Amino acid sequence: MTFRRTCSSWAHEKGVPGKVVAQLMGHAKVDTTLNVYTQVVDGALRMAAAKIGSRLFTIVHNPEGAPAVNRRKEWLAALDDFRNWLIREAV
Repeated sequence: MTFRRTCSSWAHEKGVPGKVVAQLMGHAKVDTTLNVYTQVVDGALRMAAAKIGSRLFTIVHNPEGAPAVNRRKEWLAALDDFRNWLIREAV
């Protein structure tokens, strides 16, 4: 990995907004920064899966006697959380 790719990838992993990284790197478009210079750092996929998995496990693990309607609402809430997380992570 080059220094520019390392810097962009680490910044993304630490939660620095893509637009900020693009400006620091002198890119006019954030797409250049994210698609060319930012790579998934080792462990990032595992961490993302753990975040998603722990939330979904909480929902799937249904105590006996809990109404099914509540589970549907929990699933929808979890999907909204997951969608929002993806949006935040993609920036």
